[in-house]
Amino acid sequence: MDKEELCEQLGKLGYEGMDVSLCISLIEYGLLAKDCGKEYHCIVGIGINSYDHEYDSFDTFTIMKIGLKDFFGENTWAKRDEFEKWTGQDYDSMNDLSRLADLISYYGSENVLGVSYCPVELEVLVRKLKEESEVRSNG
Repeated sequence: MDKEELCEQLGKLGYEGMDVSLCISLIEYGLLAKDCGKEYHCIVGIGINSYDHEYDSFDTFTIMKIGLKDFFGENTWAKRDEFEKWTGQDYDSMNDLSRLADLISYYGSENVLGVSYCPVELEVLVRKLKEESEVRSNG
């Protein structure tokens, strides 16, 4: 399957991105997220291809909505005022997907979501997510 078909499969599994095109959201911006109630299941670009500077390896992460909402709590290392200057927006007025994308862009995915231990190619990831979805729907 080509990248467009793979991204279409992710859309059918409920993933959304920052751009109208899921492929642009994932391959160029490096993020898709699926709303799973109290948390977001995220697909994040990890490795960048040196030829065309697009993400070519990915991993999955989960972030609790409350953790995203309270990212700049009292005892955090992150500086809300610096982040808001960088984005030009008030953090509380941003939607969750924008918050997440901008946090990852500003701080890096490792600092927002954790370290990736097993990035894989897109085709492998889509196959794994489809299998997991089938198991959940059959179980």
